[in-house]
Amino acid sequence: MLIPAAAPGAGARGTGAPPNAAADELASLSRALRERDTPANFERLAKYEREHENDSAGPVAALALGYRDYTHNRSAEAAAWFARAEQGTLLPDYVLYWEAQNARAQHRPAAALDLLDRLARDYPSSPILPQALEALAGTALELGNAQRARFALEGYAKTPEHPGLLLLRA
Repeated sequence: MLIPAAAPGAGARGTGAPPNAAADELASLSRALRERDTPANFERLAKYEREHENDSAGPVAALALGYRDYTHNRSAEAAAWFARAEQGTLLPDYVLYWEAQNARAQHRPAAALDLLDRLARDYPSSPILPQALEALAGTALELGNAQRARFALEGYAKTPEHPGLLLLRA
């Protein structure tokens, strides 16, 4: 999964990160759902998200729930979770990436392209940028806009380090 795991005890005051106890609980609930994808585990994480919707942990839980629904081909449900995840300050680059992937799954390539452009523009140091640029280039090509794909790939200094990006640029 391309979402950084919430490390137990990772929360710190003043960083926007969930407090330690909340981060530990979020990590535990997320891990339980990943290891055993049951309705009960899904509901536990969804309940946690509702209980923490006004702090930084809730949107991270929403991102995890959105990713889960996305991987289960439930794009409408995933979109709702990703919209909730947008309310947070943690992982905004990952939220944009998964929203874009979900938009592609919903056959909305123009919306996906806009989200991926925003990610590339607003988060140029994001660890997920290479995957985002690959999706951006593929989506631009799907829309018949080779120039936009080429511009994005040539504007990224690390394109030569990523074979998938090099192939798209060629």
